Amino acid sequence: MESASKLSESLRLGHVSQGELELVAECVSDEGGLRAIRQDWDRLWRLQSRREIFTTYGWCWSAWASHEPRRMLNIVVVRRATTVVGLLPLVRTSSGLAFMGSPWSDYNDMLVADSEPCTIVKLALVHAFNGTPGQVGDLAEIPEWSNLSECLPTLPEDLRARICIEQGADCPALRLSLDRDVLLREAIGKKSLKRHEKKLERIGTVTLRHIDSRESAHQTLPDFFEQHIARRAVAGGRSLFLDATARRFYGTLIDNFDPTVELRFSVLEASGRAVAYHFGFEVDGRFTWYKPSFDVDLAQVGVGEVLIKRLLEYIRPRTVHEFDFTRGSESFKDRFANHRGRNTHWRVHRSVLSASVARTRLRLLESAKGSPWIRSLRDRWKSHTSSERLPSHREFVPSDVLAIQIPARDACCGERYAASVLGVRDLALEYARSSGQESEWFKAAMNAALGGATCLLVTASGERRSMLLCSPFSTGDVNASTADGLSSVPVFTNLKDARWVCLFLGYPGLRADADDLRFAWIAAERHLPTITRGGLTLAINRTEASATAVAIEAGFVQSGEHQP
Repeated sequence: MESASKLSESLRLGHVSQGELELVAECVSDEGGLRAIRQDWDRLWRLQSRREIFTTYGWCWSAWASHEPRRMLNIVVVRRATTVVGLLPLVRTSSGLAFMGSPWSDYNDMLVADSEPCTIVKLALVHAFNGTPGQVGDLAEIPEWSNLSECLPTLPEDLRARICIEQGADCPALRLSLDRDVLLREAIGKKSLKRHEKKLERIGTVTLRHIDSRESAHQTLPDFFEQHIARRAVAGGRSLFLDATARRFYGTLIDNFDPTVELRFSVLEASGRAVAYHFGFEVDGRFTWYKPSFDVDLAQVGVGEVLIKRLLEYIRPRTVHEFDFTRGSESFKDRFANHRGRNTHWRVHRSVLSASVARTRLRLLESAKGSPWIRSLRDRWKSHTSSERLPSHREFVPSDVLAIQIPARDACCGERYAASVLGVRDLALEYARSSGQESEWFKAAMNAALGGATCLLVTASGERRSMLLCSPFSTGDVNASTADGLSSVPVFTNLKDARWVCLFLGYPGLRADADDLRFAWIAAERHLPTITRGGLTLAINRTEASATAVAIEAGFVQSGEHQP
């Protein structure tokens, strides 16, 4: 008991004797100190049994340097005499101590080089969290194989009682140590991959190219960002690349990792057109799937699966023993993975009492998840939120969205206008970067485009006014070629912001005045007769367009159905 008490006190003071030499913990809190330990960091990393890109000096430096203002360093360095034997890379945030590589690291850990690693881990954690009374921490993405997880049971009781552990993300992987050729042949030979590849080959020759220079990688980043932003917008989410910090981070990664050594920035091309990207790594015989993107205008082709197929073909002749899909249990990963790891999330609380309350709350939540009533509420909520997402592509053609720009207000009666083609990607980018009422407007536009509709986007100079004409005609829909059909299409109005106006045929729309509607019909008169979608010709002749415009101008269109 006395020896245990002495060990606990030594840990609290930041030093402990091990063998003949004493271990000492210290904190590095400035950039100069960080640069000074780089060689020790690299040496420790090479000594790990599992070497991950996320625990390298280059990764952690990139994450730290990308934040503005930079977060305060709190790196715990453990030395035996003058030799660094342990390194816990932390920073100070508004929520307490966090890993230096967060929030972008898929795996976080402490680097340890010693025959008794848990003694070093204990000393570092006690120095970080017991050195300052009440110090809290938010340590995310700690994998089950990590030094931290293995040494958790050996931590001092007072510190372990303050840690509330939550289950984190699943981490699927395709491990190739056994039956490598068979596993790769089965993965690459999946029928859906071959089918999607044949679809993509209709555009032209399909190739996977790895960018091999930093200059070229930096030049490619903007298109990679835009692809990801558009993809997330169409999926109903928000891309991390809308934030400047994330964009700086990826640029800094290129500066710190060699595209011919660790970095694998790949582009999938069809007839020279970039249809998908993958930003990943290949380190220590492990290929790390990190950040993919693809062109939403080709989503129905299954470009994402073609990208995976070509990456698996790339590693086939190489000495890669694992294709790591990293955190996240998306269904497409499960189709290829034969192993599933798990991350944990450590929340270090201010006191034992607050940690105990948090653990009780977690247990109650876990129990509630099994309740039929809770499951019913969750299913209803998922159903509600899924209805807010944009519909999936089916037979979408990239030119389904036409933009007609009218340079002057009085051009509604003249000949001056210019037409250009927009794809879903263009609308998705505008939607992702907009806010408030404009977001709803772009979301409606993408709904129409993704549904295979024709959208006419009209802009009048002098003020930002737009008109969206959606004609979602298919079997069973209103026949656009008759005046009766047009006159019975409902028009709904619900927009408060007068800057944006929108007319939907067959969709909820926005209020528009007579001139705005005349913009749309002039555009329709000029363009719809020549547009064919899915074998159906959408035709509105001059007489119908003129008659409708006159009826609108006379004020017969209001909220509800219009009856000219």
